[in-house]
Amino acid sequence: MTVPEFSASDPARLLTSAWTELLGVTTVSADDNFIEMGGNSLVATILSTRIEEESGVALDIQDIFQLSFAQLVDRLRA
Repeated sequence: MTVPEFSASDPARLLTSAWTELLGVTTVSADDNFIEMGGNSLVATILSTRIEEESGVALDIQDIFQLSFAQLVDRLRA
């Protein structure tokens, strides 16, 4: 699994870890899209719950479907 260097609390690291595990991919880039990488509504629900539990930030399922990886990281940082 390739995870970029970020602090443990960095939203990019959290999201990268979740995407690689849940989607079964080894790398994630800024322009990647959840659906295009094989995600579905069940996995999006699991992702949303995990992110909220670990960061305290709720990601809307629709945002997970529509936004790129980088845009989701920005949402988590906001």
